[in-house]
Amino acid sequence: MANKIPKIIYGDANTELVMSLPPIEDFRAEKINSKARTTISSGGVEQTQFNYNRETRSFKMTFIDESLMEEFRVFFKTHGSKGLAFSYFESSDEVEFTKVTLNTKRLSPKILFPNDSGGFVYEFDFSIVRTL
Repeated sequence: MANKIPKIIYGDANTELVMSLPPIEDFRAEKINSKARTTISSGGVEQTQFNYNRETRSFKMTFIDESLMEEFRVFFKTHGSKGLAFSYFESSDEVEFTKVTLNTKRLSPKILFPNDSGGFVYEFDFSIVRTL
């Protein structure tokens, strides 16, 4: 059975980032937006040009320790914020993945509480998108 703990693999070196726990929100809930353009021809006929569908998924990652938060900051600065694609695994113990990009250009971690080692435990919103 899948553990539902997300994993990200990114970059040429296939750097792996495994979250600590499953996300809070339902990570299977997605929004699909269609991009199309409708015009009316000179003869009065309505024409629709379909471009693409985009699937967006948003959830909250929580109980992220200091070292994992730093790894995520590196991912965000060097890869995610540049719009580069990465492999997203819904469960870190599965082999199926989806190629996605970040749907946000901001990383705003919230400190939940201090931990025993003098650092903090964080949570942050995470949103990914893929073109269908």
